[in-house]
Amino acid sequence: MEEKFEVGKRFPIQVAGLFMLRLMGRQGAVIFNFPAPTRREQDQFQDTNLKMGIFQHDFGIAFLLMKFKDGNWMDTPIHFLQNDKESLSAFYAACEGLDNDKTPTIPMGLFMIDANTQILKQMRLIGPSPSFWLKLKDVYQNQEKRKLPYNESMIRFIYGQMTSEEMAKKRRNK
Repeated sequence: MEEKFEVGKRFPIQVAGLFMLRLMGRQGAVIFNFPAPTRREQDQFQDTNLKMGIFQHDFGIAFLLMKFKDGNWMDTPIHFLQNDKESLSAFYAACEGLDNDKTPTIPMGLFMIDANTQILKQMRLIGPSPSFWLKLKDVYQNQEKRKLPYNESMIRFIYGQMTSEEMAKKRRNK
C-alpha cells in the first residue's frame, strides 16, 4: 500500500527519535520529528542551504548527518535492518545506474512533523548526489554482509566519544 502525505494532516509513519532515514521503494525519505516546530525551524527546513553526508565509524556503525541553513548538525544511526527486504531490493536496483555525480540521482523526500501532534508541517523533495546514494548502498551492503546487528550500546559508546559536529568534519559526501 502506498502511503499518502499531506501537509496539515496526520503523518502515517511512526518516528522514533529526532529523525530517521527510511527507504520507500526506489527513493529515500528522511522524517524529522520536531516538538512544536517554530516558524524559524520550518523556514530553515525549506531553505536550499542543506548539507548532508554519511559518517561511518570503524565499528561499522553509520550515521546520516544533516544541517539546515545556520542550524546545528544533526545525526541519526542508519542500519539496513531499519528497512524491509522489498525496499532494500528496490533501493539496490535504483542504485545500479548510478556511477558518478553526472548521472541522474534518486529522489529523497524530507518531512517535518510535529512530534506532539503527529501533523505533517512541511515537506520537500531533494536530489542527493549519486555518490551519496552509492555510499549509503555500500554501508547497507557491508552491514548485511557482516550480519552487523543494530547495536544500541555501541551507538551510545560512539555518542560518548564524538559530537555530531565531529562526525560532520569526518563525513563522506560533503
